[in-house]
Amino acid sequence: MSLSFDEGRLRFEFDDSWTVVKYDEPRRYYHEMVKDLEGTKAVDFVALCICPAGEPDLFWIEVKDFRGYRIQNKQRQRNGELVAEVAQKVRDSIAGVVGAFQMSSTPETWQPFVNRLRRREPLMKILLWLEDDPPLSGKSQRAKKTQIQSRLLKRRLEWLTTKVSIASLENGALPHGLKVINLPGAGQL
Repeated sequence: MSLSFDEGRLRFEFDDSWTVVKYDEPRRYYHEMVKDLEGTKAVDFVALCICPAGEPDLFWIEVKDFRGYRIQNKQRQRNGELVAEVAQKVRDSIAGVVGAFQMSSTPETWQPFVNRLRRREPLMKILLWLEDDPPLSGKSQRAKKTQIQSRLLKRRLEWLTTKVSIASLENGALPHGLKVINLPGAGQL
């Protein structure tokens, strides 16, 4: 059974090899308990994928769709603010998932994620899904910008994992069993 979630104007479709929680969704533990901690942030999805290798990969997925908002987000991307925000969301979400397992009325929802966190060498991956308007200077400029942001994000999260990636519809760096599509009106104000 596949799972489908809309995040902004993007639809994320996970096949049956995934276990997914839309972590920052209202009615979830984050909104009921954690968000009241001043300054706390959350990733969009916490997910486990039983990929072809067999060992479950634990994903922390943050989605940003800046299409149509180039000017408003240009500085955030250039000065490292976006990278810092994603790193904070991952850190806070890990703590929130552990707290949800300990304190929520549905610990079984969080059990698979906590079990994976408890392993000495968890296969933990951070995925920033970043949609942006095409740069005026072309695709090579976008690829260079993505590389720089990826390097900065890896540096921020090296205390946790080296498995950090930035994906988009254009670069197609999709994990196994995940499909992302535009919803009507995507990229428009």
